[in-house]
Amino acid sequence: EYHGRLIMGNIHGQRLNMDVPERAGSGYVGRHAPDFLNFNDRASQTLNQQIDQDGNVFVIDWYDRQQCHNQRDPNVHDRSNGRIYKISYGDKKGTQVDLAKLEDKRLVDLLLNASPNAWYARHASRLLQERAADKQLRSTTPELMRVLLNVNPDKYLLRVMWSLHATAGLTEKDAMRLFSNKSENARAWTIQLLCEDHKPGEAALKEFARLAKEDPSPLVRLYLASACQRLTVAERAPIVEALLAHAEDAADQNLPLMYWYATEPIVAAEPAKGALLLARAKIPIIREYITRRLTAK
Repeated sequence: EYHGRLIMGNIHGQRLNMDVPERAGSGYVGRHAPDFLNFNDRASQTLNQQIDQDGNVFVIDWYDRQQCHNQRDPNVHDRSNGRIYKISYGDKKGTQVDLAKLEDKRLVDLLLNASPNAWYARHASRLLQERAADKQLRSTTPELMRVLLNVNPDKYLLRVMWSLHATAGLTEKDAMRLFSNKSENARAWTIQLLCEDHKPGEAALKEFARLAKEDPSPLVRLYLASACQRLTVAERAPIVEALLAHAEDAADQNLPLMYWYATEPIVAAEPAKGALLLARAKIPIIREYITRRLTAK
């Protein structure tokens, strides 16, 4: 990702394509933008890009005229010509950074840094997680929770949520408060994180069912459908019933099939419940699939 856009090497690797993701329903579609860089070399096969602490982009180039993997003759590839490129804006001097020397409090500050270079926040979050795993982390939970719940949460929302979760600092009780957050990303990721260990509590399950019925965001409904894969048939049933009532999701590129993946185990385990879902479902393809499943031998 570079300045809010996605950069990727094309199938022949001779250029770095740029795609602009645009929201569409529960997901996104990519719109092709002008190529970011053209190598003008048929042997170039770029594989990955990384941004450093100074905002430079490093590009890994396989560099081989053999474009496709040759399984029969692995020696056909020239393994001596790999290379790395550095892309800089202007005459930028490199800096030396060692975030591992910083105290926990300073790492938390970097999570909340408004700098457009997310390198600092990503590595600060990694270090906090590693210290938590090694039991060397002093509690940063209170400060992060204050930011998450009270101070301009949209700006730092997901990076704070992820860091709290990675350091075992996000309790279910605190996470439940995020279901009233105005950001659909906050509500969606709260569902995700509460289901990481496959054991959301009873209060969370009730809230899932409420969101499935009332939440206006198709993104939140996508996360609910995905979360059902980590729930038992009994736990997911009220969530699925509420999701299938959203007739407006019938033409979404993701939701109908995601709803079906959540529904099928219910129909298989409890045909009577499946028949009830068939009667109440407002999405045509789901009704078709339930009927097929009920009549399958």
